[in-house]
Amino acid sequence: MKIKNIFFIFLFCFFLFISCASTNRPYWEQNSQYGLKKDMIGFIGYGESEDLSEAKLLAYEMLSSNISLYLGRELTLLEFRELITTDSIAELNISILNMYNTHEPDKYYYSVHAYSKLSVIGSFRTDEAKSLSVTVSKIENLVNEGDKCFIENKDVEGLSFYLQSLCLSKGLDNYLDKEYKYDSILAVVKDVLNNIKIILVSEDSSKISCILRVLRFDTLLPSRVKNSDIVAFFNARDPAFTIYEDKYVFRTDENGDLYFYPVNANIVTEGSVKFTLNLYDDIKNLSYISPEDSDVLLKYLEENVSFIFNYSKLLNEKVAIFSYENSENENEVTENILADYLVNKFVSNGYNAYLVSTGEHFLTELRTLNLLRSSDIKDTVVIVKSTIKDIISLKNSRILVSLEVEIFLSRNEDETRKIDFIVSGVAESKQEAFNVCCERFSDIAFSKFAVILDNRY
Repeated sequence: MKIKNIFFIFLFCFFLFISCASTNRPYWEQNSQYGLKKDMIGFIGYGESEDLSEAKLLAYEMLSSNISLYLGRELTLLEFRELITTDSIAELNISILNMYNTHEPDKYYYSVHAYSKLSVIGSFRTDEAKSLSVTVSKIENLVNEGDKCFIENKDVEGLSFYLQSLCLSKGLDNYLDKEYKYDSILAVVKDVLNNIKIILVSEDSSKISCILRVLRFDTLLPSRVKNSDIVAFFNARDPAFTIYEDKYVFRTDENGDLYFYPVNANIVTEGSVKFTLNLYDDIKNLSYISPEDSDVLLKYLEENVSFIFNYSKLLNEKVAIFSYENSENENEVTENILADYLVNKFVSNGYNAYLVSTGEHFLTELRTLNLLRSSDIKDTVVIVKSTIKDIISLKNSRILVSLEVEIFLSRNEDETRKIDFIVSGVAESKQEAFNVCCERFSDIAFSKFAVILDNRY
């Protein structure tokens, strides 16, 4: 076993040596901090030319530019002359540590490696350069955190870190290593978005529930994206029964699965739920920096990483609706118009609703309910009692009508609920104003009873 290990170590060192020799470049060119202590900072410069002296000059010019970027100001002519003639800048504590040159088939190559103590050269930095250094550190930390998340299959969190770094890195390419530059970060974000898919595992359309799985297809076997936020968009109704778009953020478990259920009791009974990665805010922040790239990423999100779950709630419960309109003048309103509005409201939302009659004048809700039950109606019963409170002629030749409404709901002999409220309507005629009242009544009544009637809950 030891001999085998030694053999593999020998092979590794051999190929490493061959690899380094083939590049024909010193290690410190890839990392300016190579061979330096923690309290030091390194700078690199290199140049190519058909003339060795010119290649050396280009290397020192690049070195000067990198030092200038760190300082936040250009080196003076005296400082540059001191650097190229003495291989140092005394005031800045800069000294040349390594030099390298080689003659390739058609050109000379020259590189130089300098260093300085952070405590000395740092004191010469401008406030702008110091602020820039903080920004560069933030970018590097965000990218590094994103990389850790990708390794752990927490892709949405990783993308969030990358998008945050993208907002900071725009226009700073001269101060960043390649992997932290704007275009490099953007390429990674696009690549990850291209590889993530949301798939359906199982569904129960009648209960508006499903199980989804989030996968990343960048290897032979897809990886499950775990502990990641997925946002669901769906339509619901407010207390006035107006449809609005709602959203809720779910989180995938350790297996990359998401269990969706209707968290909003007022979700519409038939519609669709759109799922995608919860990255809209991060991409929106990018729009202030680069609207074009933000639009591209939103398109990636919409087209590549979205899933639509269509559903239709099966509303098997039947609803019997009885209405009595109490008015001093029997000709004031049309009989059963309130009940007609309420039936239409229930039917238009998928319920099996119908009008019933007792054949007797309305006395009490209990008496009416007993009569309906005795006539073999076993369905849920809604009893509506209404009274016209006011009919007022307004100054602008319009009529105001207000109704006092009592509603009783009974699902069985042991469960009866009651609500009461007043609704008003204004129109050019009394009948039109009453119709407005009926519309508002049906919206309010249905919104209050829909959750009770829906057998999901």
